[in-house]
Amino acid sequence: MAAIAGTVLENAVLMATDRFQQFEKRRPDLGVVGAFTKYGENLIDAATIKKNRASARRTQNIAVLNRQQTTIYDTRSLTHAPMGSTSAKVGLNWKTYRFDVGVTEAINADNYISASADLANQLEQGIRDVLLAMDADFTTFTELGKYSALPASSLMGISGGAYQTTQKDLWINLPAVMRKLMLQGPYHMLSNVEALANLTNVSTYGQANQQNLQKLINNYEFGYSPNINPGGSKEAYYAIPTGSVAMVDWVEYDCRKPGGRGSYDGGEFYDTMTLEFTALGGEQFSLTFGFRYLGGGQDKSAILPGLERAYTDSWQLAVDVAPVKAYSSEAGKSPIVKILADAV
Repeated sequence: MAAIAGTVLENAVLMATDRFQQFEKRRPDLGVVGAFTKYGENLIDAATIKKNRASARRTQNIAVLNRQQTTIYDTRSLTHAPMGSTSAKVGLNWKTYRFDVGVTEAINADNYISASADLANQLEQGIRDVLLAMDADFTTFTELGKYSALPASSLMGISGGAYQTTQKDLWINLPAVMRKLMLQGPYHMLSNVEALANLTNVSTYGQANQQNLQKLINNYEFGYSPNINPGGSKEAYYAIPTGSVAMVDWVEYDCRKPGGRGSYDGGEFYDTMTLEFTALGGEQFSLTFGFRYLGGGQDKSAILPGLERAYTDSWQLAVDVAPVKAYSSEAGKSPIVKILADAV
């Protein structure tokens, strides 16, 4: 609790207003993780996956049928030669996200900031930073899982596994380019934050203007992330048909057991805690963590004298998360298409 030692009640202190703390508590863009959480139920049965993963050691796979090339003959025959179907199993890559929080009432009792306000702030900071880490990891997942074997197009060039165009031509040419890949909207468009400037310009020219450009972006849902790097271009986009990406979360048995395990009175307790967070773009996130509570004496004398055996409440929160994208049996092909846009 050394972080709040600077507000002990040695001098007259006024509690900061929400407005005073507004800049410090500013919220990040989390557009990538937002795309994975919003329409995931259209892609996978997350509830069944979580139920079947009884323990962290159990491998989870999703059974799929592969796309295949059917043999086409030019004559009839008495001989039948059905090809049948081929199947595969898609594994999930899980990652654990954990953070710890805690309060020592003896410190807060000598401090203008209450234990409840202290703990609430720690939890808010924790869920924010977990989502920031997830957004960075999901951006990497998106980049590595993009459509890399792009076919040539007369409307856009290709470089490094991405289509290249200009800011001016992007919204006119994109539907045709995506259709050549047999993809159709609506699309989730994930981009670097600076791309918002071009979108603002296009959306300004709606009805009653010489050109109505607003209709060009009616088939898209936009998300922004500082983790998307346009490189030497002005804008970078990942165009993803809505519902083509998802995420699954999981907590261990002792936490998800009905009623939890142990007790607060006994000084050790396992249970779940759902935390909520709203990003800068208005996306609302709800993530359930499994936690272990510990209550007991700790030496806090480095913070305040006389607290060599101060009772401390602490919680360790953790959740396993796996990102998922729509399956493709064809190497280099994916529902995730990267586009780079330059000024000219």
